[in-house]
Amino acid sequence: KISNLLLFARDRKPPMKNVNVHNALKEVIAFSEQIIKKENILLTVNYEDVDPIIAGNAEMLKQVFLNLILNAMQAMPEGGNLYIETRVSDGSYEGGTCGSNVEIRFMDTGCGIPAESIKKIFDPFFTTKGKGAGLGLAIVHNIIDIHGGSIDVENNKGGGAVFNITFPMIITGIRDHESGVRGSRSHASAWEYI
Repeated sequence: KISNLLLFARDRKPPMKNVNVHNALKEVIAFSEQIIKKENILLTVNYEDVDPIIAGNAEMLKQVFLNLILNAMQAMPEGGNLYIETRVSDGSYEGGTCGSNVEIRFMDTGCGIPAESIKKIFDPFFTTKGKGAGLGLAIVHNIIDIHGGSIDVENNKGGGAVFNITFPMIITGIRDHESGVRGSRSHASAWEYI
């Protein structure tokens, strides 16, 4: 789509507002939950105790989260597990500055990424799939860059891939205790269970 190609225009700065990362993620999960279940994928979500607020464009952030969920689903055609986790950390990240950051991890139990593809995975029009334009992860990378964040990917030792996004936070909100999203709310990290 032409609209997808417009996301590559680096001088196109979207309107930025305070965005609650958890709320944006919850909306995407609610939207995609039926598809995830249908594909025989078990979703586990762990949220940080505080609601991380970043300067961003909510619709673009939701596009990032949706693309990463769809990518994980495509990597698990026979079903599997998808773990999504948020963490707040202090300190610097690659390309960023000191201060509080929010990390969002997407971990799947799919086939992983061939070693020769990892360095090219965010390049426009690069795909390891038989179909598709190879724009999904390039769009993800560009949106994250527009938001002053970073993304990295690696293969998980137990199989599958791990995408880790980091954004600089501006504030944290009080943790809301809404239910409605399946998954653990404990302090234990999903990262430890893979």
